[in-house]
Amino acid sequence: MTNVKVLIFSLVANLVISMSVRLVHGDADFTVEDVQLILGQEAMNPGLVSPEGNTPIGQLYAVGLSIILAMETAWVLKNATPVLINAHWQYVGDHYHLPHKDSIGGQPTWDRAGRKSLTIGRPMFVQTQQKAIAWVLLNTTNSEGEPSIFGEVTFIQRLYTKDGLPPTSAPNVVNTTHSSPYSALYVYDKHL
Repeated sequence: MTNVKVLIFSLVANLVISMSVRLVHGDADFTVEDVQLILGQEAMNPGLVSPEGNTPIGQLYAVGLSIILAMETAWVLKNATPVLINAHWQYVGDHYHLPHKDSIGGQPTWDRAGRKSLTIGRPMFVQTQQKAIAWVLLNTTNSEGEPSIFGEVTFIQRLYTKDGLPPTSAPNVVNTTHSSPYSALYVYDKHL
């Protein structure tokens, strides 16, 4: 059943990317559907599940790019630039990486457009995927702003990823960048 869910999500995300769907910009937050559609975690690697006492409060789909920098002998993730959309395909915010890690080690950031509400996370558990960026459980290092979306988030799961990997060959020119389209489902948890 999980493979079917991954396939369906991947098909929808790829359709959005390939058709360059214009997202509705508005004052959107998690919708009722975003909370109801949270996919079951019973078959998931236990390392990807938030600790007891935390519960999912919503999910957003991410569609965008991984920006990968060429170092001397390897490719390194420099940034991510996906938009975050809810179950109604409304634009909610953006995901990106801070230029430097914060004082607690967080760098990936989810930011609510138009309002002061963001969360920053650092990876706690990483499950590599063969043909896509890893599934990750992140602990928040900073959450601030309105509690309606990111203000009270304690953990973030990146799941059901599609693509986003660096080139398979070593870089030829140092400091060049490669953009790799990707999609993912982000589940946001709150401590109760």
